[in-house]
Amino acid sequence: MSLSAVSAKGERVATYDKFKFDAVFGADSIGDTPEERAATSTKRYVRGQDEIAEDSDAATGYKMSAKEALETFGFDILFEAVDDGSAIIVCDHDEPMASLKQRRLALNLTTYEVAERAKVKIIEVVKAEDPRYRSSIHVLRKMAVVLGLNPGTIGFKKMDLVKNGGN
Repeated sequence: MSLSAVSAKGERVATYDKFKFDAVFGADSIGDTPEERAATSTKRYVRGQDEIAEDSDAATGYKMSAKEALETFGFDILFEAVDDGSAIIVCDHDEPMASLKQRRLALNLTTYEVAERAKVKIIEVVKAEDPRYRSSIHVLRKMAVVLGLNPGTIGFKKMDLVKNGGN
């Protein structure tokens, strides 16, 4: 069964499959668009440094509601996460390390200053800027906030600066 999403102008903007909606948002969610289904969904997602997956008891990453995950990554990424078990979300192989380091340098901050402001260890800042290491999403989000980057999209969008006090 296909569902047509309709814009405010009454234009058909996309066609979604009920199976995909149920997979991404749960059969108990209601609505005819991804946004409506996400708003009523009880499903949760978990985000790591470079991927997103359905939440589980063992997951240690950043937990997101279906609505937040949809707004950040879009329907296709969420369906891939459900269908394949996870979805890679980094926009480039050197992200989020490159954005963090580039922004820190642009702000003329030392690793010590970032660590102090983010309330993390200096070694965590050093490793977060080095592509040879994987970092906790929680450390990356703290650093992003200090650097004025959007913590929700760190690594997904290069140098996504926070505007008007956003995420």
